[in-house]
Amino acid sequence: MTLPLIYTLSGLGAEERTRVKDLLRNPGTTDDHYRSIIDLVRRNGALDRVQQEARGYVDHATDCLKIFPDSEIKSDLIRLSQHIIDREK
Repeated sequence: MTLPLIYTLSGLGAEERTRVKDLLRNPGTTDDHYRSIIDLVRRNGALDRVQQEARGYVDHATDCLKIFPDSEIKSDLIRLSQHIIDREK
């Protein structure tokens, strides 16, 4: 959740960014507060942005594997990287 939170914070106004940071630092923050932060991250589109970046890395890694002959290990690496991208948010 770190990178999506960083992206979310960077897109907020100063007042809202300070409010979220204060909630994250406060030991008295409730589960409802955390849920509201998670909802903010989801609404902000940060998860989609992170997934697009990850897709770029996976595509690049898959391209790098093209120099190796087809094998079970190569297929497993490609499937694993696809799973990382396609899993539930």
